Amino acid sequence: MIGRYRPLVAVPGFPRLLLSAVAGRMPLGMASLSILLTLRASTHSFATAGIAVGGFAVAQATMSPLAGGMIDRFGMRRVLLPCAAVQATALTVLVAASDAHASSAVLVVLAAASGASMPPVSACSRMLWPRVTPDRATRDAAYALDSIAQEIVWTTGPLVVGAIAGLASPRLAVLTAAAVSLVGTTLFATAPATRRVHRGRGGGALRAVLQCRPLQILFMVDLLLGLQLGVVEVGLPALAIHEGSHGAAGILLSLWSIGSLVGGLLYGARHWGSSSERQLAMLLLGSAAVTVPLAIAWDLPSAFVLAAIAGVCGAPLFSRLYSLVGDHAPESATGTAFSWNTAALVAGIAGGSALAGISVSDLGVRAPFLLSAGFGAVAAAMTVAAGARLSVRPICAPQCPAT
Repeated sequence: MIGRYRPLVAVPGFPRLLLSAVAGRMPLGMASLSILLTLRASTHSFATAGIAVGGFAVAQATMSPLAGGMIDRFGMRRVLLPCAAVQATALTVLVAASDAHASSAVLVVLAAASGASMPPVSACSRMLWPRVTPDRATRDAAYALDSIAQEIVWTTGPLVVGAIAGLASPRLAVLTAAAVSLVGTTLFATAPATRRVHRGRGGGALRAVLQCRPLQILFMVDLLLGLQLGVVEVGLPALAIHEGSHGAAGILLSLWSIGSLVGGLLYGARHWGSSSERQLAMLLLGSAAVTVPLAIAWDLPSAFVLAAIAGVCGAPLFSRLYSLVGDHAPESATGTAFSWNTAALVAGIAGGSALAGISVSDLGVRAPFLLSAGFGAVAAAMTVAAGARLSVRPICAPQCPAT
């Protein structure tokens, strides 16, 4: 299975890039929970803590496209290092403010500042893989590992926070997230491959991205995929509660992520002869198919098995989407393209979470999984209908086709 990944070892600096990218992204998996626990402990109010976490997420999603444009204009290092410093400072001040029993408004503002200054390591790493890999097969393996790394962040981040909060304090978990982000982002930003990426020509990046028809289609797929994931993220805990076990909610979500991680490893280890757009359509259809059985789970043990199966297409989907966005993004606007890719996905997840809550209340705990499958099927149909428009062009071609 590791044969497909072996050429990555020969890519100069790849291990450092991958490991530092994981470290730089750890606040994605650690910050929300650690902030929630810290502010709940200091204010004794879930309302304040929840609003602060919401502010963190909204600010991050809002600033993501802006950060991508700044990368294209000023280069990676000039964006990553200041963001890491500001976020580490904001998280540290947030802990100090919570200890000083600052007002709820101050705490929410500091949490939002932490989210707004999230270093765009994800976008930067996905920009780098086409530049540091020698061929398409090696690049696709890099994207597969990148999607697996993302799953590791989401899976291990909350576990690390829980361990630190239980053994020491939630405050230390926030400070640990700040330190890991600062060190990881610095190591990533100062890597030789990152330093070789010069700033763009400036101006026009957003227009070039938003006028690119293949990217428009891919962003719509991102939105639908986010909706698909968002409803499952709420549907699994709802299923656990319906079965009488609040504690099983975390297990179901973890098994879902583990299934995604395993799927990513298997997908990236094999060479696929079909075109990228065909693979994307099949993965979207597959994700819909493996989610449907959760709607007929008859007890918790069956739900555990079905949740793991339902996740297997997750990381492969991200890998293929990242690869296609990289293929179609204008060379001088790749940061903007990947940032909008993230923004569309986050918007979909937020909308899916809201829809799942409504569907559970009105239609029962089985409804979110059928809704998720529907979103996946629509996304697959959209990909098939797009056809040749998503056909892969040469890597790093200077301009995306507008139609």
